[in-house]
Amino acid sequence: MIGFWGAIIDGDTSKQFNLPSNLRLTQATFDPKSTSDERVALLVEIEEQEHLVCTLKRFTEEICRLDLIFVKGEPIIFKVQGNSAVHLSGYFEPELAEEKDESESESESESDSGSENDNKEEEDDDIEDDDIEDDDDDIQENQNKDDIDDDVNNDANDDIKDNNVVQDDIKDPDEDEDEDDIEDDD
Repeated sequence: MIGFWGAIIDGDTSKQFNLPSNLRLTQATFDPKSTSDERVALLVEIEEQEHLVCTLKRFTEEICRLDLIFVKGEPIIFKVQGNSAVHLSGYFEPELAEEKDESESESESESDSGSENDNKEEEDDDIEDDDIEDDDDDIQENQNKDDIDDDVNNDANDDIKDNNVVQDDIKDPDEDEDEDDIEDDD
C-alpha cells in the first residue's frame, strides 16, 4: 500500500502514531499561519528516546526536506518544542516482506506450468545466440571488405607517387636548350 500521509503537530505538544505500514517522512514545514518569529524544534521519540529531527524558523528555515523511514508496528511520538505548529508529510511504503511473499507465490504458480515456459525461454535464448553469431559474421565480412578497400587505395597511392617520381626524372628537352642559350650569352 502506497499512500500520502500528513499530520499537524501543534506548538509545545506531542502526538503518538501507530503506523499501519512503513512510513517515509519526507518533509517538515513551519506553519504558514504562524506569526511567531521563534524557532521551533521537531523531535521524534522512539523506544523512550528523543531525537532532534530538525529546527524551523519563520522566513529563514520554513521547510526541511527529510528522508526518514519509520517501521510499521512501532509506536512513534512526534513532539514540537516552540509556539508554532509543524506540518509533517510523507507516504506509506509497501512492505518488502509482502512483496517477497507475493513474488514467491507467483513463482510457485509459474513453476507448476513452468516446464512449457522453460522450453520456450530456452528456444528464445538459442535464437538470440544465433542472431549474435550472424551479426559477428557480418561484422567480420565488413572488416574484410574494408581491408581490401584499404589495400586498393594504398596501391593506387603508391602508383601515383611512383609516377610523380618518374615524371620528375624526365627533363623537358626545351628546358635544356634554354639553359644552353643562357650560357652562350655570357
